[in-house]
Amino acid sequence: GLQTSLKSDCAPLNKLVAALLAAGIKIHTLRDMTRGGLATVANEVAAASGCKIIIEEDKVPVRAGVTSLCGLLGLEPYTMGNEGKLLIAVPADQAEAALHIIQAQPYGREAALVGTAHSGSGVFLQTALGGLRNLPPLRGEGLPRIC
Repeated sequence: GLQTSLKSDCAPLNKLVAALLAAGIKIHTLRDMTRGGLATVANEVAAASGCKIIIEEDKVPVRAGVTSLCGLLGLEPYTMGNEGKLLIAVPADQAEAALHIIQAQPYGREAALVGTAHSGSGVFLQTALGGLRNLPPLRGEGLPRIC
């Protein structure tokens, strides 16, 4: 009986990637966030590349309805699967250009620069209040996706 206006986030990603490659953007890594969401994928990237990733909470585009539903159900939005979303790491000097290319695509309009890589290890969330908290990957099973 739960009613919501949430819509599916499924989207094809091939044209986003093709546009980046056609523009000569150097992609360090590219990962879809279908399983484990942003937190899990960012942790996998940080571990594989030997870096620390800082994600800025106020830059991550999470819809108000998703935030509200997560609050009601006690879920972490950063570990929820996102079909049709990517985490893309590019050189800092190409980040703005890559963002504009992605935003010009129909499924990339809500894309955002959400974080930066640094020396060190782990993934951290820079909170809206200025704190820095550990952002662990999904533990256990994620919610099943029905698309």
